[in-house]
Amino acid sequence: MGAGLLAGVARWSCRLVVDRDGRDVDEHGEFQVVIGTADVEAIEEPMERYMGNSVTQLDIVMPSPVWLAGESITGHVVLRPQQDLPTAEAAVYWQRHRDHHPLQRYPAAGGALDGRGVVLGKKIPMQGCTEFGLPFELPLPADAAPSATAVHSSLSWFVGARIFYSGFTSHQVERVRRPIVVVNAP
Repeated sequence: MGAGLLAGVARWSCRLVVDRDGRDVDEHGEFQVVIGTADVEAIEEPMERYMGNSVTQLDIVMPSPVWLAGESITGHVVLRPQQDLPTAEAAVYWQRHRDHHPLQRYPAAGGALDGRGVVLGKKIPMQGCTEFGLPFELPLPADAAPSATAVHSSLSWFVGARIFYSGFTSHQVERVRRPIVVVNAP
């Protein structure tokens, strides 16, 4: 998943040409770019709600916006039901977005992939005007390609949270996500 995906965002190579008397040398080789945690200056980006109508306010709180491929993202999801609601199931997941933005034509629809959800609780009581947090540990794939932006495409990562209400028909699902930066070296 990682190396092939990143190769579609940017390819890195080095070419060495030595002009000299006699036979010239022209060598070419590809290499992998390693991005470490100290190489990025990331700030906590705002939360984005992309499904639901806010009958419960959700927030994802993490100690850092930068995470190493293969490690577990830790934090907690804060739930604030705005009214008494049916019991709910809560989960977190990673989300990867691949966006194409070519210079010569319209951008293609971005490809999003949700990782396997980690269930934080089932049949959670959702009492109105309360606030509570659910801790989580969410593993990132070991071969996760680092966050990247290139001329024609970009790769971005998020931590998402969702809740499903039991027995509700009008607003059953709430989903939010917070951007993170994924690196491939400590």
